[in-house]
Amino acid sequence: MAGIMAFLMTAFVTWMNLGFPPDYISRWLHAFVVAWPLAVVAAYIAIPISAKATGKIMRALGADQ
Repeated sequence: MAGIMAFLMTAFVTWMNLGFPPDYISRWLHAFVVAWPLAVVAAYIAIPISAKATGKIMRALGADQ
């Protein structure tokens, strides 16, 4: 999931910043190679936090009954 998000976001942000220059693909791939490991780390940090938050919300709504 982190790889897909990094792939799509770097493509979009590279396009927003540069348009489509002749070296778009190489710039995009460079951004992706840098972003993917950061996205994985962010996902590993965010997943337990969001799971706990979801559990609290579900308990508050009485969904565990």
